[in-house]
Amino acid sequence: MEGDYYGYDEKGIRIAYGEYINNLKEKTWYQYNDTGKIVLEKKYEKGILIETINPDTVKKEIEKVLTTKGEVEASFGKNKKDWVKFLIKNIKSEVAENSVKGGQVMVGYVVDKTGKCTNVYLRKSVEFVLDEEAKRVIEISPLWNPAVVDGKIVKAYRLQPLTFVKQ
Repeated sequence: MEGDYYGYDEKGIRIAYGEYINNLKEKTWYQYNDTGKIVLEKKYEKGILIETINPDTVKKEIEKVLTTKGEVEASFGKNKKDWVKFLIKNIKSEVAENSVKGGQVMVGYVVDKTGKCTNVYLRKSVEFVLDEEAKRVIEISPLWNPAVVDGKIVKAYRLQPLTFVKQ
């Protein structure tokens, strides 16, 4: 099986969505309730469950932040090192070897109000294989802690440089 999977209940309401690659679950799979709300996210790599996220739990953690006055930047994990660890773990190093000369790709994206990385785009392109890998790794990011301004959750715009070194 290859491609998108949509699961529906007997009333025709979508209850699941995910992607198969080489007959294996890949990326993020979503389970929905009967109103279309995401109730569970599961992240897969080559058919192996990597992470399960309950959006309601994430929402409760966000509510703690909402009592804060001023601004709170969007953040990933518990500290900045968590983001670097995620990038190092998930960037495919062999991509740099397949490139002509390597280089630094600049990726822009939005951390939306739910903490999901959306609107991923290239701010600075180097070459196709590197550009696609840079976008891919941002798109598979687990949920972030969204930005907060005066107690309201807001979108946050981010730029991420990713340097690919050809050995």
